[in-house]
Amino acid sequence: MDMDMDHHTIRTKNAALNRAIARDTAISALRLAGYKNIREARRATIRDPGLVLQIIALTSRNGL
Repeated sequence: MDMDMDHHTIRTKNAALNRAIARDTAISALRLAGYKNIREARRATIRDPGLVLQIIALTSRNGL
């Protein structure tokens, strides 16, 4: 999976690490939501942005 990481110009302090953590967290949330193919999951969230909120609710501690 390519998230176009080579084209980002974030190079200051902890920005690159923060971006990597955010990417890994998003991938983990998609997997916990049952997606096997991350590319297809990303396409699904583009088509239906509300799906992102549903996935966050599924993976949050309280399920809010």
